[in-house]
Amino acid sequence: MLYTNLYFMKKEKIEIRIAVLAVIASCLTTLSCNRNNASQQDSPEQIIFQELVANESIGYPAEMQCMDKYIYVADHYGDSIIKVLRLEDGKTLKNMVAVGNGPGEMIRPISFYLKPDSILIYSRPLMTLFSEKLDGSKSQKLFMLPGESSNVFAMPNGEYVVSVMPFGSMEKNDQEYRFILLDSVGNIKNRFGTFPRLWEKEKDLSIGILGNFHQTNSIVMNDDESLVVFSSYVISVYERNGETYSLVDERMIAPYQYDYNDETATRSATTRIKEGFGGGVWSAFKYKDKIIAARRYKKSEDYNRLYFEIYDKKGTLERTLMPDKDIYPPATITDTGKIIAFGKESDEKRSIMISVPIKMQY
Repeated sequence: MLYTNLYFMKKEKIEIRIAVLAVIASCLTTLSCNRNNASQQDSPEQIIFQELVANESIGYPAEMQCMDKYIYVADHYGDSIIKVLRLEDGKTLKNMVAVGNGPGEMIRPISFYLKPDSILIYSRPLMTLFSEKLDGSKSQKLFMLPGESSNVFAMPNGEYVVSVMPFGSMEKNDQEYRFILLDSVGNIKNRFGTFPRLWEKEKDLSIGILGNFHQTNSIVMNDDESLVVFSSYVISVYERNGETYSLVDERMIAPYQYDYNDETATRSATTRIKEGFGGGVWSAFKYKDKIIAARRYKKSEDYNRLYFEIYDKKGTLERTLMPDKDIYPPATITDTGKIIAFGKESDEKRSIMISVPIKMQY
């Protein structure tokens, strides 16, 4: 009887030791997998660029989009606002929209959005959204915005999201919000969002200061109509909630602190990023079900130079792409996943750069 008990006791101890070793092995395997996954996310991938063309006709490119076989560039200098280039070789094909106050003319700065047969152009000084046929046959004023806005974003569902500037001609009640939602003809549907307060000092700052610093650079709409919003240093995710949107996530893309002056009777609030900070987002664009963000380097590393980050539709960072050459804004992407941006200016020519196709990972 004694020998039998000793046998089973030894057997129990051996089984316990085996179970413990199995648990340890499982933990080590999981830890190793997690480290490998983290390493894949944290290790930048190189993306190859080559020069498409050195273009003499572009003065100062402020924004760029691509559709079908053409590149559309908003030029901040020159006699025309939009330049149309051929994607195949970067050759300038035509100029669109003259600068001025006359019929069919517009005042810069502008932002624009491409539709199948037309281009929507927002003139910030005029606070007005225009439509221009791509063949140049018709130009029309669509509607004025509710007040001063840093930008208006045309959504795939036909709505518009206005990025509020909380001062000037904007109605006092509207200044409490970050965005105004408009229907397809410019009527106000709703207001939503507040400006981020992620830096500890921001909890005591005025809306004027917050609105000046956290101006919206890009908004990407997902298939479920959720919005991923990029300012220079913050990413905000909004979900559709009936006729409005609700914030579900908000976090820093990069640490930030800034100097500021509050508004006065004669001047709006001003802000300036502090030394040692930088590396914010220039713009973001959608490719398939991913979001590509064009990020700046820190000031000490050539502030305007770009690299790229890939996010999922919930705004979670997945990969980082480091160009093999110096790449500068603006940037966009083709239907085949090639990033188009600019190289350094030389001899009054701006090199248009194009990458190899992005390899998507799922």
